[in-house]
Amino acid sequence: ALRARPPVHRAHLSEIDHVRWCEVGRARRRLTRRSDRRPLDGLVAMWRAGTLRTRAVVILRHGRAVKREAWDGDEATRPLTRMGRARAEHGVGLLAAYGIREVQTSPWQRCCRTVEPYARAAGLTPRDVPEITEAAARKAPAGATRAMRRALGLGQPAAVCSHRPVLGLLCGVVRDAAGASRAIRRAIPKTDPYLRTAELLVVHVLDQSADRGENAENAANPRGGSGSGGTGRHGRGGVTVVAVERHRAGGQAVGRAAAATG
Repeated sequence: ALRARPPVHRAHLSEIDHVRWCEVGRARRRLTRRSDRRPLDGLVAMWRAGTLRTRAVVILRHGRAVKREAWDGDEATRPLTRMGRARAEHGVGLLAAYGIREVQTSPWQRCCRTVEPYARAAGLTPRDVPEITEAAARKAPAGATRAMRRALGLGQPAAVCSHRPVLGLLCGVVRDAAGASRAIRRAIPKTDPYLRTAELLVVHVLDQSADRGENAENAANPRGGSGSGGTGRHGRGGVTVVAVERHRAGGQAVGRAAAATG
């Protein structure tokens, strides 16, 4: 993923007075604007809840494709439009930002071409998942849901690229793993078309083992917060969805992010 990230330009020194590390309580007292304290308070709340050590699993709808009625070939070979190809290129930076190390895709051309620019830039080989094509999911929806559960449980950041008719099944698996958090469940798309073309649903997943380890660390070193403890929420396969956000390749933010802070 690092190979695919564009260079980051340092802030000009005229924008920075000092750089200083200090404890949370002292840092909060030094922040005089309420809007500056909110991100710090949110970070502390997530630390106390044990929901910081997460990884991203991205559900990606393929880029804009040639319309069905305008394509004479097989449905599996229907290609991206020029706009679809451009958005696929724009998606490289987005996927790189979340450290995606595993790329899974429907083997149909429009999905393969959507993830190809990122895979090429990151030096990855996409893995075809036949269960998440439109035809396979229509015939055996349980296969698509199992594929999504496997992606959630991989233990590393992953992207899954599929088609509009399949997205409801994939999002349903994410909703099941969100536990009792109403904010997160509301933020997961429920209605067709679920995502726009080239749009990403970024799912922040907490592994059960990471949750236990972080909570133990918090209990052993409570500086910066009063008390600690786990969320006590785990979805299927030993993972919990603790936050989701939506973005569209091309630099557009879509909707609002939602997170569980305990």
